[in-house]
Amino acid sequence: MLAEKQAALEKLEWEANVSNTKVEELQVDVASMDVEVSALMKLFRKMSENDRAPYPRDRTDDSSLDCELVQLDDDVGDIDTEKMEQEMSAYISALAAAKENPTDEFLKAVTEARLKLQAFVL
Repeated sequence: MLAEKQAALEKLEWEANVSNTKVEELQVDVASMDVEVSALMKLFRKMSENDRAPYPRDRTDDSSLDCELVQLDDDVGDIDTEKMEQEMSAYISALAAAKENPTDEFLKAVTEARLKLQAFVL
């Protein structure tokens, strides 16, 4: 009976560890998605600022249906994707280190990395 309880306890501990690992992975994914969403929002705001041409409502001729060829740039304004990826990687690394060893030093590093990433994206 004691062996059964010990086995059940070990199984529960193992399941808790697996669940914690999955939670950590999901938190990293959420952080990554937050960065991506923020970058996309910044891109859309930048694009909408550049596209403030008035809509031709009073025209009756077909010239209002003409479309201009849009030139797409690989350069997305002032967003430096390489720098953003570095900041995101630093944040994820700091987060993983803090989860393994949640001391004040590691938690401070996570906070600093998150602030740098937010400052870059926003």
